[in-house]
Amino acid sequence: MAETKICKECSREIIVSSNEAGLYGKLEMPFPKICFECRTKQMMAFWVFGKFRKGKSDLSGESLITVLPEKTRYPIYTSHEWYSDAWDASDYAKEYDPNRSFFEQLKELQEKIPRPHQTGRNNVDCDWCDDVWESKNCYLNRSFINCENVSYGYRNFNCRNSLDIA
Repeated sequence: MAETKICKECSREIIVSSNEAGLYGKLEMPFPKICFECRTKQMMAFWVFGKFRKGKSDLSGESLITVLPEKTRYPIYTSHEWYSDAWDASDYAKEYDPNRSFFEQLKELQEKIPRPHQTGRNNVDCDWCDDVWESKNCYLNRSFINCENVSYGYRNFNCRNSLDIA
């Protein structure tokens, strides 16, 4: 028998089918307190959506391309600078003040700490891409893994020698 709950975020009904209830019970998990849409919003809160744009590293002035907005509240470094010893993350350390709002302090900290211009690791010649993992010789691609010789792609996996694919 289906159960109906109310989302704590948006007050919409959450209908939990008997099959779902059985699965939650089997996995010893509590029923969700917020609806799928609200959970998705929370999970995507820090996901960067945007278009590629040219910019410069706030550390060296080196040219870069990023999907981060032009007017960010934090410095942007090239990825190789961000992962290097060219700056010291401990310079941004602050003591927690229990008399101030945690979230206010977190916001202040997040606005000071540099971010890399792109995400991804273990890439070769993929400087003009973002969210790229274990790929080689790619250009203006976004969100892909294990690709080689791919240009102008989006959300691709295990692709080779391709152009303009999504």
